[in-house]
Amino acid sequence: MPVLINGTTGTTQASVAMTGATSGTVTISAPAVAGTTTITLPATSGTLVVGGGDLGTPSAGVVTNLTGTASININGTVGATTPAAGTFTTATFNTSSVHKGVTSGTVTLTAPAVAGTQSYTLPTGYPASNGYALTSTTAGVMSWAAAGGSAATATTLGTVYGYTDSGPATVALGNSAALTTPSASNGTAIGYQSLKVNTATNNTAVGHNSGVLVTSGTRNALMGAFAAEQLTTGDRNCVFGYASAFTLTSGSNNTCLGLQTDVSAAGALNQTVVGYSIVGKGDNTAYIGGSSGAYNGANTTTWATISDRRLKKNIVYNNIGLEKINAIQICNFEYRLPEEVDLELKESDAIKKSGVQLGVIAQELQAVLPDCVKQESTGVLSVDADNLTWYTVNAIKQLSAALDAANARISALEAK
Repeated sequence: MPVLINGTTGTTQASVAMTGATSGTVTISAPAVAGTTTITLPATSGTLVVGGGDLGTPSAGVVTNLTGTASININGTVGATTPAAGTFTTATFNTSSVHKGVTSGTVTLTAPAVAGTQSYTLPTGYPASNGYALTSTTAGVMSWAAAGGSAATATTLGTVYGYTDSGPATVALGNSAALTTPSASNGTAIGYQSLKVNTATNNTAVGHNSGVLVTSGTRNALMGAFAAEQLTTGDRNCVFGYASAFTLTSGSNNTCLGLQTDVSAAGALNQTVVGYSIVGKGDNTAYIGGSSGAYNGANTTTWATISDRRLKKNIVYNNIGLEKINAIQICNFEYRLPEEVDLELKESDAIKKSGVQLGVIAQELQAVLPDCVKQESTGVLSVDADNLTWYTVNAIKQLSAALDAANARISALEAK
């Protein structure tokens, strides 16, 4: 029986089976279309099956190359090539590019689309050296590779580390997160480039570029995009908020809470800054922002202090009062704008408060009661009003004694 593709009336065949020989080709002529369609069989023995319709519009055609590494040629053009080794199976015709018998064009064979859920198998351990990232093949096989060596790492999974049986490691999630430190212990990095170059332990960074430059700094807790973005060697800092502590580099023991809150210097120490877009007042200080003031839970104008005799020694009574209080000059003033402060200070040192104020000038008070004035690490002078309270108490006592003496003299004169 003749084999006809795109057959004439009365002669059709659903499928064609051909056994390859050691050489030569089998030609199938399609009289209903122009040109000749040639299928070249593998050089080794095997079976080529074309079925499910004619070559022009196959509905379910399947080509199976059981052995060998040969190509499938149609009209002399390679349409699909088997892998370098192994078996080429379950390839289907791509109906959008089927060649229909004209003198040019190709037939493309494509693998079927993967259906259902795809699984990824993690490696059993993490690499012994730094600079590795987790990658995946299209088949879902995951392995460690040098960072930057795989496009899939940068765009899909990002850097992933975790715990192993041998001990704790940095847990990282995100593109370039903790990129160079899979062996740094007890750390967590979540977000693009968080803790990217960290080599120390016990750091936690959550957010885009949080702690991106931390190297040897330890025990830092950073949360928020760009949180402590320039921190390098500082330790024990707690930073929470977008772009918070953005000038901190080597400073330690600082707490910044709020969007764009910052310390007063790169090497700041023991500063607490709470608020919105404010800068700390110097080392060993706490600054709570807010234009309407700060309130304590007791709703009092002053804070309580510990004053137990059992906690004090070298007690010497102080009677300084009225003379010093009389020397203090009270004045009205306004705060300078940031662009108006003296050149030896920073614009961030300016006080964000408008209107006429009442108080003293620190330099003038320092000349009278130096213990009531201190210079912060920023260079700015501040007043310790707590000591002023006790000097005022002494002054009142002195006035009271003078009043008692005056009243006694008056009483003596009236008695005559």
